[in-house]
Parts: sequence; C-alpha cells; structure tokens
Amino acid sequence: TLPSIAPGQTGVVALPWRDSLPGTAGPTHAPAPNGRPLWHVNVDVRLAADTPWAPAGHAVSFEQFDVTAATATRGQAAAGPAARAAAVARAGEVEWPAGLSVSDDGLLVGSGDAPIIRGGIGNFFRATTGIDRGTGGESYANDWYRAGLDRLERKVVSMTTGERVVVDAVYQVDGHTRFEQRSVYEPVGPDAIGVEETVVCDPALPVLPRIGVVYEVDPSLSRVEWLGRGPHESYCDRTLSARVGRYAGTVDDQHYPFILPVECGGKEDVRWIALVDGTGRGVAFSSDIAFHASALRHSVAEYEAAQHGWDLATSDRIHVNLDHRHLGLGGDVGWYKCIDEEYLIHPGTYRYRYIVRLVG
Repeated sequence: TLPSIAPGQTGVVALPWRDSLPGTAGPTHAPAPNGRPLWHVNVDVRLAADTPWAPAGHAVSFEQFDVTAATATRGQAAAGPAARAAAVARAGEVEWPAGLSVSDDGLLVGSGDAPIIRGGIGNFFRATTGIDRGTGGESYANDWYRAGLDRLERKVVSMTTGERVVVDAVYQVDGHTRFEQRSVYEPVGPDAIGVEETVVCDPALPVLPRIGVVYEVDPSLSRVEWLGRGPHESYCDRTLSARVGRYAGTVDDQHYPFILPVECGGKEDVRWIALVDGTGRGVAFSSDIAFHASALRHSVAEYEAAQHGWDLATSDRIHVNLDHRHLGLGGDVGWYKCIDEEYLIHPGTYRYRYIVRLVG
C-alpha cells in the first residue's frame, strides 16, 4: 500500500525482501545474463472507492520496474543455464541426449519419445501485416518480396561432426545468397543441446522482418508456458501493456483470428518457452539473453498464403519461432513506412545462443 502522497510530492515505500520466493525456483526458472534471478517490482494504481464508471479496485494504471541490476550486491546466485551448461560441456561430462541428433540436412531432429520433428531452420520472413503492406509501392512488404525473402531456398554447404556438430547453410533466391547461417550444436547436459547461431546477411538487403530459427514439434504439445512479456502478444515497439511474468495457456489461444491472417502471437523479452503435453512431457527453449518467441499451429508461409481464416488447414505440427531480433510493428500511420529507427533490423552479422531441453 502506498503512503498518502499529495500532487507534486514524493514518498518512499519499503519493500520486503526475500532471496527466494515461493514458486520462482525450478528447472524452468530463467536467470538474467549475469546468472542472477530476474526481479521486477509491479505497481498497480486502483480505485479506492466505487465510481459511476468503474467499481473499487478497478486498475486505472500500472507500471513495472526491472530491479534485477539493483540486486547484484546481494550475494552470489547460481549460474544461469547457459553458463552451467558450458561448464559441463567443457568438463566432458555429457553425451548427446537420447532421442536428439542432427540430420543429414543439418537440422536438429528427434526420435523415439523426443517430440521434436525438426528444427534450426533459419527464419527471415514474417507473415506481412497491414502496416507492412501499406497502401503503395514503397512498403516493407514490397521490399521483402523484391528481395525474395518469402521464397528463400536453404542449402547445406558443409557439416562436420564430432563432440559438436557444425552446419554451414545458405539461403538463396534465384542462385543469389541472401543469408549465410552457421549452426553449432553441442550437448550441454543429459537432456539438452546448446545451439550457437551466426547469421551473415547480404548487405544489399532491405530492413529485415526477423533474425531467428523455427522448430517444428509434435502437435500433442498443446500447452505453452513462458517467462517473458504477456499474457497478450507484444513486439519490441509494443511492450508497455505486457508485463514480464510467467504465463501459460494453450497453443490454440496464441492464434488471433484476424480477417486476413497475419503474423500474430509473438511474445517479447522471453527467457524461456516450453511446449508440453498433458503429462508434462515436451521441450523447452531458453537463453540468457531475452528473445522474441511464438508457438502456433501454422507456419509463417501458411499465414502469408491465407486470404481467410478457413484457408488455415489443420496442421500436423506446432511451429515454434525463436527470434534473436524481430522487427517492430509501427503504426503511427498505416500507409507508409513508419517503424522507428530503434526498432528496425538492418542487414549485418548476428550471433546468439539458446538451449533446447527435453522436459518431463
């Protein structure tokens, strides 16, 4: 409860502190990049009494403050999953998890009880939104179509195997290379694979819609849980209404039925996302650096091709999009390019890491 503060004045609120809070620990609790837990302070402004337009307790406003950095002096916490995994791998203590392997075409695949169909495919396009398309020739979508981002062909250039697997692939349009992708797969635990991605973009490319990968998992993994912004969708230029927290729902709920199907369901500032079935069996993706993620029953290509909701046929897999970077949505206007510079993705070289872990 806030103290009574008059307009123009300030006050101090003492917050109780506990180094461990109920429900925050566990195998899916994601730490910050420095290995410490994430800490946020949520402030809600609610009506103290009934009004003609809303009852007492109605939320008028809220704010969330990231105080993770302010906790750095409170003693040493356990290392994050990537740091722990790297240490285990260096010690040579693990072998490849049962059921996970890299296929001849350089993709992570599952066998037996492992629910991954395939994954690690470069993802550099999004199902264009109305703002992407604009109303004239000069639009983000037309730039992407001219660059062929909607029809990239993946080709494996080389693959080396051993304690880790290194796959070099290119993504081409009409024989012209648009992206080079190096994927390094390495076991980092009895049930986990660490993946390091390096993407080099053709410098002639326009502003890009995303830099990421997509995984296809078993359709029975119909429950999704994540630590990140939610519960509704959010993008890098639309985050203020979506608090960082731990959320859960169904994969079907992540789809939004726009009249013209477009990109939807994305979550910003994600640290981990897990897909599980009714028994808790599934797969989790995590990183020490926040990423953008979505889990949908339809692929980017299927959303892009659909003209109506009924064009989205029943799928035999769930598509998990993991984006190191995802373009903002814009929206100042809807008829020309209007995404602010800080939310653009320019061609360059991008490096990122994540962990794929079997759960349950």
